[in-house]
Amino acid sequence: MPLSTHRPVSAVVSSALLVFTAASHAVQPFGHIIRKNDPALPAFASAGMSAHEGSAGSAFHATMNFPNGAGTYPVNGFGYFDQNAAFKWAAYLETGVLAGFYPTISGPLIGNPAKYFAIYNVPGGKTRVGVGNGSTLAKDFAFEFSHGANPDDTLTGLAPGDKILQLMDQGTTLSLVSFNTNGSLDISKNYTSPLLLPQVGEEEADPQYASIASIPDGSGHYLTVQNSNNGSTQTFLVVNLDASGGVRWARTFSMNATPPFSTLSHSPAMLPGPDGSYIFALAATELDFETLAYTQKTHLIKFNANGTKAWSNTLSGASLMVGQYSPNGNDVWLTGSKIDLSVEPPVIQPLALRLGNATGQVSAEFRPAVAPGTGAFISMIAVNADAAYFNILDSAAPTRSLVAKVATGSASVQGFVRNDTFTSGAALSMRDTTGALSSESGDGLRVIGYNPGFQSVVAVCPDYAATPIPLLTPALTSQALVIDPQAATITASARNTALTPITLPIHALALKVDPYQAPVPPLKLAVTTSRNASGHLVLGFTAQAGVKYTLLHSPDLVTAFQPVQTLNGSGAPAIFTVTNLSAGKGFFKISDGSP
Repeated sequence: MPLSTHRPVSAVVSSALLVFTAASHAVQPFGHIIRKNDPALPAFASAGMSAHEGSAGSAFHATMNFPNGAGTYPVNGFGYFDQNAAFKWAAYLETGVLAGFYPTISGPLIGNPAKYFAIYNVPGGKTRVGVGNGSTLAKDFAFEFSHGANPDDTLTGLAPGDKILQLMDQGTTLSLVSFNTNGSLDISKNYTSPLLLPQVGEEEADPQYASIASIPDGSGHYLTVQNSNNGSTQTFLVVNLDASGGVRWARTFSMNATPPFSTLSHSPAMLPGPDGSYIFALAATELDFETLAYTQKTHLIKFNANGTKAWSNTLSGASLMVGQYSPNGNDVWLTGSKIDLSVEPPVIQPLALRLGNATGQVSAEFRPAVAPGTGAFISMIAVNADAAYFNILDSAAPTRSLVAKVATGSASVQGFVRNDTFTSGAALSMRDTTGALSSESGDGLRVIGYNPGFQSVVAVCPDYAATPIPLLTPALTSQALVIDPQAATITASARNTALTPITLPIHALALKVDPYQAPVPPLKLAVTTSRNASGHLVLGFTAQAGVKYTLLHSPDLVTAFQPVQTLNGSGAPAIFTVTNLSAGKGFFKISDGSP
């Protein structure tokens, strides 16, 4: 979809009657407004668009709250727009009142976006998984299997190679199941270790937390476990698995924290490096109830692909998580926040950090200023070869999209802003060659500037404007972390995963896709009409300096307007003199751009 910064603005006059009529801006569309197109369905509670590496287009996602007596339950919608921003398909899963409260992971397959995938849990300790055709909804396969874990102890996701996986924490046993896109089992394994704790009841506080992340090239996975069964001592387990689920190596270490005054939490953002290494991030906090001093630290421990410790550091002054790696793997970006509880309301200060992947040393720290007493956060958009990009959201400016760009190796930041009537802010999603700006605006999802032909975030939307981003003084400190991970015992065995064929409750989701037209303030031409001594029509108007104006003519408003004259504005009053009218009459408009 071509983007255009031209804003043709019409001023039409009939030379016979000398009546002037001002027409509205005819803005060139450069995006979509997406709405549901089925009155029987609830409005979108939220909606968004995201671009993913390995997929040519963008994934659409939405939630709808289906009625349930006096309450509601959530239902997932999802779909796909291709690399030319053309709508291809959309669907939703009516998972049922109880199942609807469990997380549903669904959307287009990254490697084959003509296909949908879905995986979700249902009551009774069961999981349903399926793949099918997004346009026809015909299923390639759909199965149900038992997992035996508490509902909040299952993690699902889409791994490299479009492998659909689920990790199940059953206490002293962890289970991993992975499906190929044809429905065959890729991995079906159980893992046991003396370090794992017994399962607790569904309503009890669970002292054990397990998570999984896949190595980007598809060569394996990382399992991590945190347990806190021994008071202040927190025990951690890091397990490297090969692509078949076999154990390559396992390491364990311990740290101390005494809740509720001090806590340790394993970062939910798990991102192995492109070389198969892994940075384990732990957020440590401590609160002084008398002074309300809130101390934040982030412990980072990097494991090489062979299990040896590469480095370990502590960053004091913020809670951070690993965001993305540079394409060459030399840099790793972290994002997070510094929270000040000594003021009311608390201030959340977002920040981004660039580390050297080989050493763990900070090479740059960026703290965008936010209004006192407001909440804000920063999130990664992409790290390309030339720069890293971030969304900055601030509750003091909820209707804007603010994007920060940090050139590779640079310690300075460029800012680009786009203001609109977004009700909940806007977030940019982009790859090397595709950008999509979307806002979660209820029933109407705005997707703006979605174009595969632009590589610069500035060009993604034509009305992004350069803007300064004030930065606060860097304040993080870095110290070496003394920690000595030890080899741990974990045993893998085959899991008997019985698959029962089912019918997925999937339905077509009708969408209405309209061109998006950005709000533009009216152009004040202040047109006047008169006749000169020769009887010719004279159109006077206000011409801004540096703007090219074109006079166009149509004899009947049916025939296309054709350019007649042009002039360059100088800031002084300007005129177009019409010396030749076909049949002595016609209609005119003045454009402040190419017609």
